[in-house]
Amino acid sequence: MNSQFDVDDCKEARFHEAGHAVGAIVLDIGLAPKGIEIKSNCDAATHVQELPSNEQTADWCLRRAAVKLSGGAAETRIRNQVFHPDTFQSDCHYFRDYNEARELLWHFEAYGNECRPLRVEERLNEALVMAHNLVAENWSDVEKVAQTLISKPTLSASEICTLLAR
Repeated sequence: MNSQFDVDDCKEARFHEAGHAVGAIVLDIGLAPKGIEIKSNCDAATHVQELPSNEQTADWCLRRAAVKLSGGAAETRIRNQVFHPDTFQSDCHYFRDYNEARELLWHFEAYGNECRPLRVEERLNEALVMAHNLVAENWSDVEKVAQTLISKPTLSASEICTLLAR
């Protein structure tokens, strides 16, 4: 089935967003009903459930940071690159996700507890490892979602859960 956009142009975006979606499901963060959207220019978004700041816990923040980084983990795997923060700095999508993960962890440490910059970096590294492992262990699910996005560039949360039989 042909898609509305050139598949090769959006391959990395499909895998990136699939990584976020699978991460959100596996780490029990949850997808928002909108799920994944990929536009014809390969601009894409995965809509993930969020919690108000006052409901966030250290565990939730770590898992949410890993979900933010799981898109980069999937994309680096499809590019055959090393999954490392230096890679993120060379690519705007990675860099944005990496900074958003750091900001989430920083916000929790600064306002949920006392401000501890070293703790933020430790947690960020933990989230990076978690994201990499999650993508490696669930690669077949990432591929299923990415391949489905070829013919259907918008997938709702319920469609993704059905596809992954969850």
